[in-house]
Amino acid sequence: MKTQIKTWLLLGCFIFNVYGVMGQTFEIETPKTKKKITPVEPSRAPNRIIGKRANYSGAIIQFIKTKPAWQAINPFAPKAYGAGYHNTTQDPYSGEIDGLKLFSIEF
Repeated sequence: MKTQIKTWLLLGCFIFNVYGVMGQTFEIETPKTKKKITPVEPSRAPNRIIGKRANYSGAIIQFIKTKPAWQAINPFAPKAYGAGYHNTTQDPYSGEIDGLKLFSIEF
């Protein structure tokens, strides 16, 4: 009789544990807000040259226009020298950064 009670008790504990594990879900919280990028006035943008027929931009243009030039690659440079994310490309659907813009021509 005692072994039968122990068997049923162990079997019941095992079944409740299995159902408890099956009922749990795994969820990851994703941030709902995206980082907002503030636009810079085009004529003052350190990574853009505005021409009559085309606009040129990218990291190479920023390196050429920035005086002293080493501030273009300095991660602790003041805001006046431009931000690094202005030279990146974003996925239009997810908004994630997916590339680096070294040189681009816009017509």
